[in-house]
This record gives sequence, C-alpha cells and structure tokens, in this order.
Amino acid sequence: SATFNQILEAGDILKGNQPHHKATRGFHAAIIMELTTGKWFTCEDIGRHNAVDKVIGYGLQNVYILSDSLMLLTGRLFSNIVQKGVNSGIAIIASLTVATDRGIQIAKDSDTTIIGALSKEGSWLYHEGLTKVRT
Repeated sequence: SATFNQILEAGDILKGNQPHHKATRGFHAAIIMELTTGKWFTCEDIGRHNAVDKVIGYGLQNVYILSDSLMLLTGRLFSNIVQKGVNSGIAIIASLTVATDRGIQIAKDSDTTIIGALSKEGSWLYHEGLTKVRT
C-alpha cells in the first residue's frame, strides 16, 4: 500500500526525468515504482501507450513485484491504458491528468486503484469515488 507522499515522490521523479518533453512539449512519460523498495524506472515516448508498455516491460524484465508497484503516467487514464496495468497486476495506476469513465469502470471491475490529476493540492481517488487531499 502506498502513501500519498510516495505517490507524490513518483510524480516528482517523473517530472524530473523528461528531457524530451521539456525540449518539445510533445512527449509522454511513465514511471514504475516498486513501493517497498522504492526502486523505479522512467521513460519517455511520443506515444503514451509506448511509454506505458516500456515501463511495464522493464518491470517484468527486472523482476519488479508489480502487485507492490505504482505506475504513474502523464497521459489520460483511458480504458486501454488502465487495462494494461490491470493485466500486469500493478497495484496502483495513476496519472497527472484525469481518467475516462471507461477507465474508471475497468479499475472498479478489477478492484484496482486508480488516481487522477495527481498534485500536492489533491487528487481524484477514483477507486473510492472520493477526492483525496493531502493533509
């Protein structure tokens, strides 16, 4: 289980590792972070799906415990993005932006927590249908 501060830390790491996005504003990024160990991997790609595929693949190749991992991305939580995380067994799927209705439904159906609009001021904790505000 992640703390809100761990999720925010992943966001800071993700934002700090986006040189192509900073240069062009045309790239997506994703991070996978194993919650118990804190080890992480980020990548950028012009396509949000490719960035997600890369971090999941890296996690699998490098024996991350995906059921103890957070995946955070810069793009919206579309149904197919959420489904990729669910199929991989990732514990928490989060984004700096929002989720779609279908993405939220897939998360609920699979009992997977998704978080949208991650910021220090608060986030949407869709799985519970509540807004989580940092205290």
